[in-house]
Amino acid sequence: MLRGGETVVAAVSGGPDSVALLHALHALAPELGIALHAAHFHHGLRGAESEEDARFVEDLAGRLGVPVHVGRGDVRGFARRHKVSLQVAGRTLRYRFLRQCLADVGGQRVALGHILEDQAETVLMRMLRGTGLHGLGGIPPVRGPLIRPLLEVSRAEVLAYLESHGVPFRMDSSNAQPVCLRNRIRLELVPLLRTYNPRAVEALARTARLLREEATAMDTLLGERLSALLHEEGEGHVALDLEALSSLPPGLRRRVLREGVRRVLGGLDGISARHVEALQELADRKGTGSRLSLPRGLEAQRDYGKLRLARSFPHALARGFSRPLAVPGTTAVPEAGILVKAEYTDRAEAWTETAACFDAGRLPGPLGVRSRRPGDRFYPLGMQGSKRLQDFFVDRKVPRALRDRVPLLTAGEQILWVMGGLPEWPKGRLDRRYLADARCTHVLRVQVTPMENPACFHPHSPGRSSRHP
Repeated sequence: MLRGGETVVAAVSGGPDSVALLHALHALAPELGIALHAAHFHHGLRGAESEEDARFVEDLAGRLGVPVHVGRGDVRGFARRHKVSLQVAGRTLRYRFLRQCLADVGGQRVALGHILEDQAETVLMRMLRGTGLHGLGGIPPVRGPLIRPLLEVSRAEVLAYLESHGVPFRMDSSNAQPVCLRNRIRLELVPLLRTYNPRAVEALARTARLLREEATAMDTLLGERLSALLHEEGEGHVALDLEALSSLPPGLRRRVLREGVRRVLGGLDGISARHVEALQELADRKGTGSRLSLPRGLEAQRDYGKLRLARSFPHALARGFSRPLAVPGTTAVPEAGILVKAEYTDRAEAWTETAACFDAGRLPGPLGVRSRRPGDRFYPLGMQGSKRLQDFFVDRKVPRALRDRVPLLTAGEQILWVMGGLPEWPKGRLDRRYLADARCTHVLRVQVTPMENPACFHPHSPGRSSRHP
C-alpha cells in the first residue's frame, strides 16, 4: 500500500473507522515517511448533524496538525437528476471529491476506512444480488490509488484502539436505520449469521480474500489468450472472435466478456452479472445483426463472426461533434447526452460541477460546444500556465473511450470549460481566463444537464434490438 515518501489523502467521515484511520496514519507518518492530508465530504443529507460532522473533522485534523479539505455536494439533486439512489449518488460525488483532492495536493494514495465488517457486508450484498468470482472477492485492499489499511481490522479492534488513545468520534444516525440493503445486512443478517458461527464475519472476509487470489490467478492465465480473443478497433470499440469465444468454458467466456466491457467503458461500474449473462446469450445466438443495449451507453452487436462492443453513437465519435450555443436558450448536444442552457445575468455565482459563470464582455468569440481536436490547450483553474487537453485527460486517467464524448464549452477557438457533471465523466475543470468575479455585471451563466433520451437523435442501424435495463 505504501512504500514511503507518498502524499496520502485520508477520507474522514468522523465515524470511528475513519477517525481511527487518520489517527493511526498520523502516528505512523514519521516511520512511513508520508505527508498526510484529511478530506471530508459534506453530503448535505442530515442537516445540522452533517454540519457538526464537518466541524468535528476540521477540529480533529487541526489538533493533529493535518491539513484538511472539506467538500460539499448536492446528493439529493444528483440522485434526482440521474435517477439513482442516494447511496449511489453520495458515493459518486464523494469519490469525485477525493480524486480532486488527490490531484490538488499532488498525492499518490487515497486511504479509506473500510474494515472487516464492511468486507463481510459487501460479500453478502453481492451474493444476494448474484455475482461471479470477482464480485465475491469483495472490496480490494488496493485498487489504483485507493488503499484500505484497516480492511482486516474488526470494529471491536477499532473501538478498543480509539478508547485506549482517548480519541473521540461521531456516530452517523442514518447507519442505525434499516433503510437500504447494506444497513439491513449489517443490522439484521450479520447478527443472525453469528448465531450459526460467532466468527461469521471473519469467515466471509477470508473467503473474499481467497476468491480474489483465485480471480487474479485466472486473470493471469487468461491474459495470455486475450490478444487472440479481443481486438481493439479504434477508441471505445472492441471486437470479440465468436468462434474462439465459443471454444472456452462458460466461466472463462464470462471473464473475456467482462474484460471487453472494461476496455470499452474504462471500468465495470454499473455492469452486473446479469448484464454479462445477457452478452453471453447474444454471443450464443445465430445469425447477424442482433443487438443489445446495456447501461452506460454500451452497445453490443453480432456482426459476421464478431461480437462488437462499443459506446453509443460510434458514428458521432468517429467524426467528432460541434454545435453552436444558443444564447439565451438551451442547446441539445446528443453526442454527449447533455442539454446546455445559457443565459445572461448581472451577478456571478460560485461554480459547481454543472454550472459556471463567465465574463461575457471578455469572451473571445462565438460560443459553442464541441469534442476535442488535435492541439487543444487550455489554462486550468488552480494551475499555472497552460496544459494540453490530451495531457489533462491522461493525468486524470480518462478512458480513451470517453475522451471524444467529453464536451468542451468554447468561445471562438478558446476552451472555456472541460465540462463534467455526469456519472461516467471525470470531474470538470474550468479555464481560469474568462471567469466572472464578484465585480462583473455582464455575466454569462452556463448550466449542463443530462438529456432524457439522447438516443432518439441517432437512429440505430438495422437489426433486432433488445433493451436490458
